[in-house]
Amino acid sequence: MESRTSVACDATDRGAEGGRLGNNANSSSHISRSNRQEQRTGKYKLREWARKVALHSVDNKLDAHRVALCGFATATGVSGVGVRVSDGVAGFAGLQTCGSVWACPVCAAKIAARRSEELGEVLGWARREGHTLAMVTMTVSHKRKDALRDVWDSVSSGWGSVTSGGVWNNAETDQEHAARLAVWESSGIAHEEAKQLGQNPPRAPRGWHKRQPPEIKRGDKAKYGVLGWARAVEVTRGVNGWHVHIHAVLVLEGRQQAHERAYALGRSMHGRWNKGIAKRGFTSSQEHGLRVDVSEGAERQLAEYLAKAGEPEKAVRNSVEKAGKTLAREATLGQHKTAKRGGRTPFQILTGLHLGDAEDWAVWTEWLRDSKGRRQLTWSAELRELAGLLAEEPDEEIAAEEMGSDDDTVLVLPIQSWRELRKDSDQLALILNLAERNLGELMLWLIENDITADWKFS
Repeated sequence: MESRTSVACDATDRGAEGGRLGNNANSSSHISRSNRQEQRTGKYKLREWARKVALHSVDNKLDAHRVALCGFATATGVSGVGVRVSDGVAGFAGLQTCGSVWACPVCAAKIAARRSEELGEVLGWARREGHTLAMVTMTVSHKRKDALRDVWDSVSSGWGSVTSGGVWNNAETDQEHAARLAVWESSGIAHEEAKQLGQNPPRAPRGWHKRQPPEIKRGDKAKYGVLGWARAVEVTRGVNGWHVHIHAVLVLEGRQQAHERAYALGRSMHGRWNKGIAKRGFTSSQEHGLRVDVSEGAERQLAEYLAKAGEPEKAVRNSVEKAGKTLAREATLGQHKTAKRGGRTPFQILTGLHLGDAEDWAVWTEWLRDSKGRRQLTWSAELRELAGLLAEEPDEEIAAEEMGSDDDTVLVLPIQSWRELRKDSDQLALILNLAERNLGELMLWLIENDITADWKFS
């Protein structure tokens, strides 16, 4: 205890001098830091509740969802939990993570931030290259009694029908079509000649008698100039049960007839969507089950508005960035939005579980079970490559990434100290908040609460 007290005095002195253990101000504003710390406290509390619910919902703790260990259990082989501060932001090192975008508010936020950043880069590239951005949103009609698994499976089936088969993938060139047309004509002529000679003619090619030559085979990708897509899944729960829908961000080549192409493409996609969901017993109307947004329109309106201030160049630049970021957030951050029209996101449901509503407990348990293993964001194979992005990292790897490096470690909490602290998520958030604000305050708080910590500073 004496050694810790002497260190604390030294830390206070150095803090007053603005040394390493003093006020670790960073380039971000006080407001942004306060917001980040408030959000961290909320997410940690929600994850603590998710852990308890996951353990409560199974008979054997070994069968619990991985969120039960996320940010709670230490990683294999570590002797303590590190506290790191990098660029004014603090984080723990040496902990297990679950990598669930569906069940863990902490991992979900981390993964969504990375995916949104990647998607934003793709959309920025698309606009710089002069391409069109569009977002097609599709859903299914559902009832309160429909199980989450069934609704979600229908959505997966619908999307599979949209992006598979010749109606989507065919891309016959003009030369290939000309060669096929030549075969069609020669087969038809052979048929006519055989008839004139009184011979048993070969079967006429399709469309020959009506003189309808075969049209060029071009699926939606070629017809509408689809360079690639990214598809995100969003789920809410309302009075009519589980509402599962997809946001598909599409990059269309060029800007010519952008709106016409986007809307025609959306209608074509919705037709195949209906065929796919029908296989699972679901339907979707074009009026309520399809929405098409084209970013170019939003950009133009914003540009015209800002141009009135005499900054047309800045207006165009800002509008492009805004459109890309808006589409990226809409497509990837659905878990963190507030549902509309009386619906709730799964995390909103989790937040209210402490009230003890039996139906909500059953709903969350269903969510925990049937969301497991499903992907939130998927890409077409070509889009990331076109935009120059590296290979996609799995969600689990993104969630497991630790902030900074060993050189950024300011203290290590021994296992026993960590086991005491982890019982209260507010304490964990406070440690990181103090580490960002003033390490001297953090050291004094640890001493006052009789918590052993090994400090790493020279």
